[in-house]
Amino acid sequence: MHEAGFVHAAQFVLGTHLVNTCVAEAFCEASPFLLKRGSGKHELTRNGALLAPCEVLATPEWCSKVVGGFRLGDILRPHSRDVIAGMPNPVCCYFRDNEECTFCSLGPYQERAIVPPELVARAALVAQEHNPHYELALSGGTSDTPDRSAMYFAKIAQEVTSRTSMPISVELAPPQDNSFLELLREAGVTAVIMNMEMWDPDLRAIYCPGKSKITVERYLEAIDHAVKLFGRGRVSSVLIAGLQSPATVVEGAGALIARGAIPTIIPFKPFDGSKMARAPVTNPADVTAIHAEVSSLLACR
Repeated sequence: MHEAGFVHAAQFVLGTHLVNTCVAEAFCEASPFLLKRGSGKHELTRNGALLAPCEVLATPEWCSKVVGGFRLGDILRPHSRDVIAGMPNPVCCYFRDNEECTFCSLGPYQERAIVPPELVARAALVAQEHNPHYELALSGGTSDTPDRSAMYFAKIAQEVTSRTSMPISVELAPPQDNSFLELLREAGVTAVIMNMEMWDPDLRAIYCPGKSKITVERYLEAIDHAVKLFGRGRVSSVLIAGLQSPATVVEGAGALIARGAIPTIIPFKPFDGSKMARAPVTNPADVTAIHAEVSSLLACR
C-alpha cells in the first residue's frame, strides 16, 4: 500500500471517491483517522468509530518487472486507477545551493540516478499493456538549464507517442524561452504544469528562496503561451493553501483562471525530510472554503 520511493500517499476508494492521502509521514500520527484491515477488507475509522469500508488500490503486477536494471515501479507508479506518475529525474538545482523550497522533501533523492528517457518510455508502454486507459504524468526537480528539463521530457514523450496516443502531462518550472514549451507540444505532450506554489512574491522569497528567482511575471508569461499552445484547461499551476492567506490563494486562482489555466489547490503538508517537517498541518476548514470559492470561479468560465 505504501512502498519506499517517491510516493508519499496511499490510494484508496471510499464509495465512488478516490482518496490520495499521506499515511506514513510523522504528522499522520496525530490524525483521528485510522485505516484498518480485518477479515481481508479495509475499513476507515475516526476516533475508533467506523466510517466506511474502503478499497485500497493494489500495486499492479507490472511494477515488479525489471527493465534496464530499473524496477518499473521505481520509475512510474499508479497515481489513480488510470494515471501513472513518476519523477525520473528528481535532482533539483536548488538543493545544491541550500535554496530548496522549504516544504520540499526531495532532499534524499538528490543522489538518485537519472533514468534514461528510453527506459521511462518503456515503463509507460509496459504499463499501458496492462491498462490501455493509462495517462502519463511526469515531474521532477528543477534544472538550472535554460530548458528546465523540457528537452529531457520531450525525449520521453517522443518515445511514447511514436508508439501510442497516451496523454502526457509534464510538470516543470517555466523555461527561459517559450520555444521549449513548443518543443514539448511538438513531442506529443498534451498538458503542462508550472507550479507557482506561492502567489505573494514576498512569501515566495521566504518559502521558495531559489525558485522565487523565477518571477511571478515569468510564470504568467509562460502560462499564457502554454495556454495558446495546449489549449484552455490543459495548463495548470499549484497554489499551496496553509502557508498564505485564503484570500491570497483565491486571488492567485482567479488570475490563473482568467488566463485559461487550472489552479490546483494543495494543502501544505509537513513532509518528513523537508525543512518544515515540524510545522503545523493546514486547517482543513480553510482548504474547504478556498475550494468552494475557486469552484465558483471555474464555473463562471
